[in-house]
Amino acid sequence: MKNQIIILFILILTSCSSPKQASICESSFNSSSLFQNEGIIPIELIREGSITRIWIERSSSMNQILTIAQDTSGIYAEFVEVGFHYKRDKKIAYFSKTEICPINGWNDFFIELDSINLKSLVSRKNDPSTDGIIMHHPMSRYLVEIKNEFEIKKFEFYSFYPSQNFPEDMKKYSELEKLILTSFKPLVESLKFSQDCYKNLGPFKY
Repeated sequence: MKNQIIILFILILTSCSSPKQASICESSFNSSSLFQNEGIIPIELIREGSITRIWIERSSSMNQILTIAQDTSGIYAEFVEVGFHYKRDKKIAYFSKTEICPINGWNDFFIELDSINLKSLVSRKNDPSTDGIIMHHPMSRYLVEIKNEFEIKKFEFYSFYPSQNFPEDMKKYSELEKLILTSFKPLVESLKFSQDCYKNLGPFKY
């Protein structure tokens, strides 16, 4: 009788428990399989929706690519790391792709992104004579690609990541870098690691 009461109690608790929540990164985007089952597709060849892709190059053997796809069915975003690892003088190819979502949700992310107005930005390359350089420190480069229907825009800019010192005329680029690096968990982790490696460049703004 005692065992029956215990079993009944467990069944009641189970029936009253809240339903399992779906992953916040579970995509409703109709063409998400196009990304999930393929490599990195050029945005020119992606017919569906609007695409924002950001290539991050850190003067290292590993590059990072953030892709955000939108259409009337939903949103899909993925983070890719591609390049090489070196182990015992051996060069090993590496590729990793993960579906991701902003830490604070898509609504807040797009509000900040819209305030930057990517379409108004043009390429901003480093001019050492006016912008300066940081000796013995790699320079980062960002390539931003935007596709909306049949219109495609591309621009690039630089930073001294993880240092967040920008020239006066690069306020919007600074805001964009901050948004990219602090909105998605893999990039937040990379930022913290880099800041730890270059402590002498701090204090950091983000």
